Amino acid sequence: MYASKNAKIQSYQKIAFNADYNQTKPDAYRNLWAKMMDAYKALYREADQYDYVFKADDDTYAIYENLEALVGKFSPEDLIQTGRLMRDRKSPQFFSGGSGYVLSRASLKAFVSRGILTHDRPLQCNSRNGPEDTRLADCARAIGVAQLNCLEHNRTELFFNREPEYLVSGRRLHFDRLNKGQLDWVSQVETEKQIRIFKTPLPHFSLRFLLVRVDTRGI
Repeated sequence: MYASKNAKIQSYQKIAFNADYNQTKPDAYRNLWAKMMDAYKALYREADQYDYVFKADDDTYAIYENLEALVGKFSPEDLIQTGRLMRDRKSPQFFSGGSGYVLSRASLKAFVSRGILTHDRPLQCNSRNGPEDTRLADCARAIGVAQLNCLEHNRTELFFNREPEYLVSGRRLHFDRLNKGQLDWVSQVETEKQIRIFKTPLPHFSLRFLLVRVDTRGI
């Protein structure tokens, strides 16, 4: 997880939280939400020093120039969250934790103060375990955080939640959960404004070479 001091990524001061930094909770998927709440509370204590929070995994490849361009369109005081918008049977919509998501400073403060620390929090904020992306989305929605589906002008995704192999393999499966919940054999990674790629086994310098030097968009 990274927190930014201003909208210029190059001058970001980062606070990183390892997923298993709290050793009082076993390293298990069911504890992910509890660990993330600990991380959010730690950030909350210094929230006024930062404008945005970008949650990412240890297999994240983030293109910071594009992330900078995205967050520069909003104010840190806007109650917003954005990322790869999806849905499942339990949550009408959420941002994929695998592809990473962005919280504004105002959203982080509202989520912790009204969704975690208070006893009269909404029912949707009462969960203490489970998948962190759906839990956060349900709670954020209940406290009035706007969930923005930020797309390119041609409606390609800015956050990609598949492995890079889907760019070049014949499988290239895109599961359009937001619109139909059906399988759509279309690759949507065709924009130079891509922000996030998930589950990359490649060294990051190799992936950057493919994205920037070779320019594999549309292949």
